[in-house]
Amino acid sequence: MDTRRIWLLLTGALVLGALVVGRQLAAKPHPATDSLLAVSPRRVQAVYERFGAVQVSFLRRGGEWVRGGSQGNATARVDPFLSALAGIPRRSVTSLGGQKQAFGLTRPQLVLTLTSVGGAHRTLLLGGPAPSGDGYYAALQGGREVFLVRPREADLLSSLARSP
Repeated sequence: MDTRRIWLLLTGALVLGALVVGRQLAAKPHPATDSLLAVSPRRVQAVYERFGAVQVSFLRRGGEWVRGGSQGNATARVDPFLSALAGIPRRSVTSLGGQKQAFGLTRPQLVLTLTSVGGAHRTLLLGGPAPSGDGYYAALQGGREVFLVRPREADLLSSLARSP
């Protein structure tokens, strides 16, 4: 075999190997981007939730969570909530395209805002039920995608406001 054939075989093997590795990496979920809110629970410093007429807020002080306006420790409620929240996957349904009303997002039933270290905000709007009955529409404030949130996940999202 001449040098040129060896070079072509090696190049082909490298390209094939790169494609295989790339597909394997693409198939593995990445927690920071595959989660609906794409935030690390450890970096969240404040949680605000409005569910219907009920509003609650929590602040991280030191290593503990405190409910806004009280001195009580809310760590046992907020830490599990944030961990479970990180597990809600992104299920993109369609592009929002200016049709917020069609998805129940002009007057969302739930607004959840997480503030991270450094002051970055992520706000999730939970809109109306999907016609299929398998969940609710949701969108990130300022985003262009509409997501589907399963009923059990919607219950989790509203759990801080629903339980005193």
